[in-house]
Amino acid sequence: ALPYIIPVFSYYHKSGIYFSALLNYLSTAGESRVDAITVEGGYIFHTGNYDGQVTVSKFLYNSQSTSVSSEIQASTGYQNGYDFGVIKTFLNLSLDFGPQIDYSTSLGLERGFSILHNKGEFTPGICVNAGTQNFYNNYYKNKRYSNSGKGKSTGNTGTTVVGSVVNPSNFKILDYEASIPFTYNIQKLTIHFTPTYAIPVNPSLINVNTKQSGGNSSNKTVTEHLTNTLYMSLGFSFKFG
Repeated sequence: ALPYIIPVFSYYHKSGIYFSALLNYLSTAGESRVDAITVEGGYIFHTGNYDGQVTVSKFLYNSQSTSVSSEIQASTGYQNGYDFGVIKTFLNLSLDFGPQIDYSTSLGLERGFSILHNKGEFTPGICVNAGTQNFYNNYYKNKRYSNSGKGKSTGNTGTTVVGSVVNPSNFKILDYEASIPFTYNIQKLTIHFTPTYAIPVNPSLINVNTKQSGGNSSNKTVTEHLTNTLYMSLGFSFKFG
């Protein structure tokens, strides 16, 4: 888990075109750095009860980053939803570009409620996320056991550990999530708070190959350890103009 502080600057044109720049700043007891920079552009539109968004993103990760997504270089996505009044459905599709292309999707339901004289809104929702995991396989190959990436080390001089994910190109359900995004508006200032409970499924199988300097080697397959997780994000945004 990497706790990020993320300043974002965005420009939205009335035509629906927008541009954003994000910094992922990592500050822990042992590390302090800009871990990633994201430059993004896209188009947002609304037609009746239907809305959609097209995005193109470029990611620049610090060479020391241990983020599991650090092998993704760019992505493009299409998010869309239809509001039936009682409930809103949404479907998000994306392509992630790295050494190999990953395909992912998120399908869910949500409902928005206005409170506090329409100054506040909370939107409880549920979704299921699915996709391929070539980026995760590349993380294991290049970062997970790399000393330069501050991943797991054997601590033995001359010992090389290489990991890989079994069948990373298989498309499968990754997790189920429930979240309650909350926003509160104070003139041009908006406060955002989102708690999310994630239930991961279908753990990956990891091949771990260990080679000793003397020529001995061993290979084992381990099952990824998954646990349910509650995580939260808190943010503030200010609108100019």
